[in-house]
Amino acid sequence: MATTTTNPKDERKAGSQGSPGHQGGQGGQGNHGGQGNHGPLDKAKDMGADAMNKAKDMGSDALNKAKEVGGDVLNKAKETMGQAGDMAQKAMGTAGDKADDWTATAGHKIGDLGDAIDSKGPQSGMAGTATHAVAKTIKDTGKYIEDVKLSGMIEDVGELVKNHPLASVLIVLGVGYCLGRTLKI
Repeated sequence: MATTTTNPKDERKAGSQGSPGHQGGQGGQGNHGGQGNHGPLDKAKDMGADAMNKAKDMGSDALNKAKEVGGDVLNKAKETMGQAGDMAQKAMGTAGDKADDWTATAGHKIGDLGDAIDSKGPQSGMAGTATHAVAKTIKDTGKYIEDVKLSGMIEDVGELVKNHPLASVLIVLGVGYCLGRTLKI
């Protein structure tokens, strides 16, 4: 008994030539005798398309999950950096406050030194006048340091530099030269 096998290409060819009820393997009640069944090629195409859609969905889900996790990590990092910045700012504020307190204490002690010079130095004559002038200058300096503290002095120096930039540069150069000559071994 002779058996004949059909090639799917032959079926497509036969379907495209207009065989009754079958148009290019797209279903119907053509040569296969089924009720709307697809051919093996169409089933493979459908399965491939389904697999592709599932893969796209899984990839999209994975991407969305990665974005979500990445966003969470980024938010945590921002939060941590913000907390670290706040802690550093508080520490700097505390250090600045302590420096201001120490400066005020030093200013008070300088004022006390001026009082001691004024009371223990000569009280009359040219030496007395010089002693009173020096003591007054030291007391005024101590009061200034005690009142404005370190932060105020830094602001005052900044204002002096802004108002007299050339003189400031010359002073810095002179001090640098003197330090360089002194520290030269």
